[in-house]
Amino acid sequence: MEQIEKNESKAETTEAIESKGFETAVEEKASDAQATPDLKAKAPKYHRSFTGHEALFAWISCLAGYLFCLAFPLSESAIGGTLFTAFIFFATAIVFAVKKVKFSGTAVFAAVSAVTISVSLSYGCESPLNIFTGGYAFAAYCYFVYSATGNSLGKPFSGLIVFDVFKSLLTMPFGSIKNFELFRALGASRKSKGTKYFAYLLVGIVVAIIPASLALSLLSYDEGFKEIVDKIFSFKAEDIGYHIMCLVFGIPVGMYIFSLFISGSDKKQSRFFTKENFIKVSDKIKIAPLVTVLAAVIPLLAVYVVFFISQKQYYISGFTGVLPDNFSYAQYAREGFFELCKVSVINLTVIVLITQLIKKGKANAIAVKILTVVFSAVTFLLMATAMSKLVMYINRFGLTQKRVYAAWFMAVIAVIFLVITLSRFIKKISWIPTCACVVIIAFAGLALCNVDRQIAKFNVERYIDGTVNVVDVDALGSLGDAATPEMAKLIKHLDEKNGTDFKEHSYQYYLKYCSSTAYNQTALYLLSEANIINDDRALGYTPGIFDYSFNKAQAVKALEELGLLKGE
Repeated sequence: MEQIEKNESKAETTEAIESKGFETAVEEKASDAQATPDLKAKAPKYHRSFTGHEALFAWISCLAGYLFCLAFPLSESAIGGTLFTAFIFFATAIVFAVKKVKFSGTAVFAAVSAVTISVSLSYGCESPLNIFTGGYAFAAYCYFVYSATGNSLGKPFSGLIVFDVFKSLLTMPFGSIKNFELFRALGASRKSKGTKYFAYLLVGIVVAIIPASLALSLLSYDEGFKEIVDKIFSFKAEDIGYHIMCLVFGIPVGMYIFSLFISGSDKKQSRFFTKENFIKVSDKIKIAPLVTVLAAVIPLLAVYVVFFISQKQYYISGFTGVLPDNFSYAQYAREGFFELCKVSVINLTVIVLITQLIKKGKANAIAVKILTVVFSAVTFLLMATAMSKLVMYINRFGLTQKRVYAAWFMAVIAVIFLVITLSRFIKKISWIPTCACVVIIAFAGLALCNVDRQIAKFNVERYIDGTVNVVDVDALGSLGDAATPEMAKLIKHLDEKNGTDFKEHSYQYYLKYCSSTAYNQTALYLLSEANIINDDRALGYTPGIFDYSFNKAQAVKALEELGLLKGE
């Protein structure tokens, strides 16, 4: 009977945790203990038990930590970052699906967008986009777990999503790390049914090694098959230390992932940063009278008016395509971009402050709409001039990474101010989540288009077509493997045009005797890249599966077509 009562008490505790959250259940347990007469009059210390799914996820977290270290840094691992992102999202989603978790719209959007954007890592581009892609995948995963476990402060795509992201990144993951929940779950995994199935799976894989090895030995007579197998299963003794290091440094990563999962499942810190608290704070700070707001913003608008009038000719030049006196194209475009950045930040800050601080009232609401339209119009005007300057600069000198990023940034800023303006007149539009979606979708387009390859293609095609008379080979070379196929196309065009063959001379000849013409620089770059690959092949270097990149594969193919590479 005593054992039955203990089992029933344990079942009630587990049910309370799932329905009310871990902290609430512990408080009620302690309250019941204090209400019961006891000589010690002390609440019993509560130890959390783990389900089979949670114990299985503990092992998944450890594996994810190891894979993360293998895929880091993202700029070198290329497809490794894509595989890691896909693994952690799909593995977590499967565990949630088995637990019959209902995914919110924002959770699905976060997962799908992160996995999709991470595909850009497989390009192997040498650009800062990799850093932002990895950062977004990290933030999206934290929010995915946080939202899927029912911790969101408001409805999907509500204005409280900013606070949800903040909470998922900075508070929830650390709620269980101090208790070393990961190791306790690993210790309890031997009792869980889910982990037993996982162990059975591992046994099956081990058993499969025997027939698979026999098949490999029987089929190894085929050279093509043997070459592929050697690439897949190549392993060096010096790699053992590296994998051990990845396992060790992967433990803190696994702890972070599992703590996020458990804190979300237990709804820890559910009493803090609540929806009601944010609404109360938002209502309390609406203290500014309309007169005060107008007195603060009218002088700023007057400054804008005087500025645009005084600089009228300067800004009109951007639309006419005529460069003002005492300006270079680079200086003209750069000043326009940074002016836009400064004014955009000022105007966006003013709009947000007006919206949040002005007192409620019909007249005040009308004033907010008018001021939003006016400040947005100022931003659009400056946006048009800055974009015209940048287009004039690009038409003259072609594309670079900075010019593409600047154009993208200006387009996104324009859409954000348009959304904010529309939200003042259409109540169904919540501008914070809408702007967040705009930025994410725009970033996905930028990342997935393989920016470096498009830049190289644009510049080379314009030179071949005769649209421009010069091509910046140094700028193309800075793009890395993405530019190699286009530079191969360029050297073929120049050889056909001039009746020459760049392979007549060696790398050392171009390096020592030739001047810095576009032809010689292109030949020098291609021969240099070919020498690096040939040296790696001579030393028997074979990149691992995590190091594969689409741009590298295309670069190797282009060099092979030129006949510059030796056989592997």
